[in-house]
Amino acid sequence: MAGKVACRRHRLLRLLREAADQAAAPTVPALAAALDVSERTVKRDLAALRAAGHDVHTRGSR
Repeated sequence: MAGKVACRRHRLLRLLREAADQAAAPTVPALAAALDVSERTVKRDLAALRAAGHDVHTRGSR
C-alpha cells in the first residue's frame, strides 16, 4: 500500500510542478480527476506533502 501512496504523491507533485511552470494552480477536483481518486484523497496527500516540507499550492488554497 505504501508504494501505491508514494507513487500517487509523486505524480501529484509532478502535476503541481508542471502547473507552476505554466503559472497555473490546479483545483482539487481537477487533480482528483487526473489521478482518478477522490477529492478527499488529494486533500490528504496535499496535507502530507506540506507536512513533509513541500511548497504545494492549489487554486483556492492560499
